[in-house]
Amino acid sequence: MDEALNGWLKTFNIIDFDLKKLKIAFTHSSIKALGQDVEDYERLEFLGDAVLDLIVSERLFLSSKLDEGTMTTLRSHFVKTKSLSEIFDLIDIKPFIKYVGTELQASMKEDIIEAFFGALFLEKGYKKCQDVWDLIMERTGFEQKIMDKFFRADNTTKNNLSAQEQIKFQKLKEYYSIIQLNTKQNAISILQDLSHNQWKGDFFRPEYIKVNESGQPPNKIFEYKVEVELNFKTIISSDNSFEILKDLKTVEGSGKSSGVKSAKMKAAQDACDKIFLSYLEI
Repeated sequence: MDEALNGWLKTFNIIDFDLKKLKIAFTHSSIKALGQDVEDYERLEFLGDAVLDLIVSERLFLSSKLDEGTMTTLRSHFVKTKSLSEIFDLIDIKPFIKYVGTELQASMKEDIIEAFFGALFLEKGYKKCQDVWDLIMERTGFEQKIMDKFFRADNTTKNNLSAQEQIKFQKLKEYYSIIQLNTKQNAISILQDLSHNQWKGDFFRPEYIKVNESGQPPNKIFEYKVEVELNFKTIISSDNSFEILKDLKTVEGSGKSSGVKSAKMKAAQDACDKIFLSYLEI
């Protein structure tokens, strides 16, 4: 195992590393269920989370002229659960992880990547963390993928829509532009903004409802749905070309995930997709 770990580290130009610290970074608390008295990665995860935030923040600040709000949103795309989970899969780290369960959930993969950078920071310092992150971005093309997706930022398409659906697509897009809905944010935030714009004082907040909870940790799965009341009366009264939207009174979305927050996010994304509402994927 030690030889394999050292070989893996060398692929990132890391040598003379304290493998004891690395093994802690790769140990999930579920292993304690086997009666093993070992230290898990949670403290290193806490540190690594801060290290990655700083690396990405500095990189965005120095390489762009983006405003604070855009940099904050873009940073979240690099360090969110889905992104770090994908990075986990891309760098062949799984054989070294100690855990109990049938599979590693996305949130666990995220934690392990953060713990790795926490251990790397303690052993080799911030500059080495930057170098390894840059190497991962270069080899995987992950940074370019995130940037391209962020600035394209449209998760809908007119392909395969009926003629009536295409008209509805166009009118909804036009409507979102008229009310100046900010689509450079996550689906939960966008649905809340949409409700606020449509109902003003009579604010109908999107409602998230737990549908089901199954499995045992670390393989627990949550299912949520969201219900959003829609109101196009104002725009229809001022411009009858929006009459096609009159029957759109509610939209529902559903989502499943290993975490409550991500299940709600998937439900919100599903709802947005149904009303052709673009969002940033988180």
